[in-house]
Amino acid sequence: MRQEGDCKAIKGFPRLKHASTTHNEIQGCMNVVRFPFQKLQTFFLFYSFMGDSKEGVLVAILPRNDICYFDVQSKTWKALSSVKKLPETAVHCHCAELIGNCLYVVVLDLGEEFFVSELFCYDIVNNVWSTLPPNPGSSYDLIDSLCHIEDHLYVIYKSSAPYRFNLTTNQWQPIASSKAFFKMGQKTFDNKAAAVYKSYLYILNGQGQIINSTRGIIYRSQESLSVLFRFDPKKNRWEKKASTKTPHFGSSLFVVDNNLFVAGGRCSLQSSFFDPDGYPAGDPAAIEVYNDQENAWSVLKQTHISPNNLGAVEIDGRVYFIINSFPVDSGIRIPPGEVYPVVLDGWEGLEMVDRNAVLCYVPVKTENLTTENE
Repeated sequence: MRQEGDCKAIKGFPRLKHASTTHNEIQGCMNVVRFPFQKLQTFFLFYSFMGDSKEGVLVAILPRNDICYFDVQSKTWKALSSVKKLPETAVHCHCAELIGNCLYVVVLDLGEEFFVSELFCYDIVNNVWSTLPPNPGSSYDLIDSLCHIEDHLYVIYKSSAPYRFNLTTNQWQPIASSKAFFKMGQKTFDNKAAAVYKSYLYILNGQGQIINSTRGIIYRSQESLSVLFRFDPKKNRWEKKASTKTPHFGSSLFVVDNNLFVAGGRCSLQSSFFDPDGYPAGDPAAIEVYNDQENAWSVLKQTHISPNNLGAVEIDGRVYFIINSFPVDSGIRIPPGEVYPVVLDGWEGLEMVDRNAVLCYVPVKTENLTTENE
């Protein structure tokens, strides 16, 4: 069971003074480094950022709380008070994407009359939050995922066609829609995991339907295999690809060593009075790898990882922890020919983070990590 980490508010924390700063005002301060997302994660985790005193740390972002980072030495979550909080109007985080010196975070924001999905941008160099211009087409639709390709930030909505935001011109642009997976029926649970792979945008769409619902009890559900879709940004065209071998709900889609994997999440659904449309439940979903040459998925055997409650999985000789649908590279490597299972003792603290927190890697000043928690 995930528990809230050590993210209590610190007395004397300065109030956010720049929440109203526009994205245009800080755009000139951005030093955008364009690496593939997975390579960028690994780069930040193990090496210094751009040759200066910053290095990447795993952070957890939660509205109305201090942003926390994972201390790899003590394997515990600690408050990162050097990073400003989200604006007070933010009530829930959905996902995040790091592009160079800018961290983009999707939040559910308290609007004048309704909750709206809003994109915030954190300028790492200047320690300032700003807001992107609202999307005129889908402000009230929930956002499942963010990805970026070159100068565009792709925004994957839960039940409507994606948009992309031009980081150079600060303009929204609709992209081609696909009725195959942007139209949901009544009482349909739907989630979309996204990743950039070989310069294409891939979306894994998992759907399930709640059947014979009666409020106050756990209902019966019908799951479908998750379907992969590929978007070609040069042609503005979607193409349906292969279905997975097993259902995936709340899973993560990511790239390791130039291969596309899906891991984490659950293989079935449940629903309740509070979630009548369903939520991931049941057994852990299988770990699968996609072969783009054969357009086929295959299940990866977990030879060195015993069943666990830590979210640990074995992928291509590495141990990842899937926490809040985010893949965390533990740094553990499995030697070729190893016959014994990996020992996971000491990693229990990684999952001790609020289940509603959004995880990502962020380059911060190393000295801040060693002084603010002393």
